[in-house]
Amino acid sequence: LKMADELPQPSTSNPRPDCSWVADEARNTVSVYAERWDDIPEEMFTDISS
Repeated sequence: LKMADELPQPSTSNPRPDCSWVADEARNTVSVYAERWDDIPEEMFTDISS
């Protein structure tokens, strides 16, 4: 019980850092896909259509 009390509660200590990290990750992923999307959109669709 003492160890559990000593450990920081993730529900209260890590909500903001996790949310910010997830938000940054999502933005980075979207930006990467957006850049690649312009590089190979037609070719990809053409291959899938074929």
